[in-house]
Amino acid sequence: MSPKKLVKGLKSYLKGSPGTRFILYFEILIISCIYLLIQHTQEAQSLAEKLAIYAYYTLAIGVVLQFIHFLLKKE
Repeated sequence: MSPKKLVKGLKSYLKGSPGTRFILYFEILIISCIYLLIQHTQEAQSLAEKLAIYAYYTLAIGVVLQFIHFLLKKE
């Protein structure tokens, strides 16, 4: 598959699924938390804990949006 087709398919998937963006944000935030925890400093650990809370909020929002989308599409 060519890169142009891949990008086009990804864009159409993101437009068609409302919760996907939030789930991708969750993944980015969790990876950021991992990076911060590797730092082994108190400030980085504190920031990672706060960032993890926001990450799980974005995951919850994404899952709820996906579920609503699924229910509406089913009808």
